[in-house]
Amino acid sequence: MKKKLIVTSLLAATVFASAANAATFNITGSIASTPCVATAANADIKMPLVNKANLETTAGGFAAGSITELKINLANCPNINQTATVTFTGTADTEDNKALKLTGVEGVALALFEEDGTSQIDINRAARGQSLTGTPTKVLKYKAKYVTTSKAFKEGNATATLNFDVAYN
Repeated sequence: MKKKLIVTSLLAATVFASAANAATFNITGSIASTPCVATAANADIKMPLVNKANLETTAGGFAAGSITELKINLANCPNINQTATVTFTGTADTEDNKALKLTGVEGVALALFEEDGTSQIDINRAARGQSLTGTPTKVLKYKAKYVTTSKAFKEGNATATLNFDVAYN
């Protein structure tokens, strides 16, 4: 009899335990007919001429005087609460996989940064999201700098293709 009472008590306890884990989701959201229209403000980016003396001698160092601004214009954004998140895509450098590979030169890659110029954005990864709440237009600003890699330096004309994708949520 005692065993039946213990088993019954344990079964009753598990029923109450599962009921104690119940919760509720409160769901809210916004629905827009179209997202913002995104365009590159400066589609052809001209990096400044940098002398070898301006490059850091150790891998991972950034070249003095090489900072260049990248701008993405967002227009016709719906009047809803949303965040825009940009992902820059391209071929990662083989020596510094956080940076964009440059062709025509060696020992140098292109690093991307948030607007502050210090928070690096890894290539093929999302940048920080930016709020668009109540804003029909917005300019998303980023920075690019040359970064030294572990390969031996070879001068030349640096070229690369950098794509971007804007996701909204």
